[in-house]
Amino acid sequence: MDHAWKLVAPWWFWSPADDPQSGRSSAPQLQMFAADDFIEGFLKRPQHSLRFQDDEDRVHSVNLLGSGLAQVPTLAQLQADPKSVRLVASPTRKLFLPVHGRHYLVTASLHCDSREFPPVDPAQVCASGFVVRRLSSPVPVQLERELAGLQQQAELAQAEADELQLRGPLRAHLAWMRRRRLEALERSGLLAQARLAAQQKAAQAQAALGTWKARHGITQQVEVWVADDNDPDLGDWLPLSAEQQLAGYVGEHQFPLRRLHAPPDPLNRAEPHEAKGRTLFFGAVPT
Repeated sequence: MDHAWKLVAPWWFWSPADDPQSGRSSAPQLQMFAADDFIEGFLKRPQHSLRFQDDEDRVHSVNLLGSGLAQVPTLAQLQADPKSVRLVASPTRKLFLPVHGRHYLVTASLHCDSREFPPVDPAQVCASGFVVRRLSSPVPVQLERELAGLQQQAELAQAEADELQLRGPLRAHLAWMRRRRLEALERSGLLAQARLAAQQKAAQAQAALGTWKARHGITQQVEVWVADDNDPDLGDWLPLSAEQQLAGYVGEHQFPLRRLHAPPDPLNRAEPHEAKGRTLFFGAVPT
């Protein structure tokens, strides 16, 4: 009996890693490396990659800290005291260029979508590759200012919640101010209450933002980059229909997705290679 296939995260991202069912709802993963010979290292030990850090590997907005509250700084405030700022992480992942000492691989595991969730026989795979697309939420011009205000409120509410949880990078003097503030709240017995209130406010702000988007029909769409016929460095992002997302877009650039093989040599390792008995793939992400 033939089964559909599922492309999921490699088993070392599953929790627990030895339970195939825990990987059924996972997705292919992005792994980060620093060394220029990262491919060689990955082939030997695929699990060994850098951990993503929210203070470095996410897109941030700049907030000014004053009187213990997170505020969006004005240009005058930044010029007056450029050191009194903090970064607030967004959900968007940031990718650096190779010149910054960062390299990225997309990694995936191919399985039969049956009860046992076994790996697909590699001989059945006739071709493999991946594409780079983006998510966007187009907003009518007349609604942009209102949306910006709601996003700012949600951002500031989340910044305050992070502040009370000691999350987010700070310069030394601001970190000291934050510790003093939290210690004062803890001595007065109000820290837990303040944290709960901040979390609730952040959740309410996100809910209000979601309600506003639903009311105005602001939805997320998948877009593909289409290069200009005369200049490959120029082009435009075009939306894809649900059918096109699966079937592909004519002219869309595809990047190679290669099979990760377990080497015949055990490399003097007590445990088997991560690819042994698996159907794993990897591809270098262009940056």
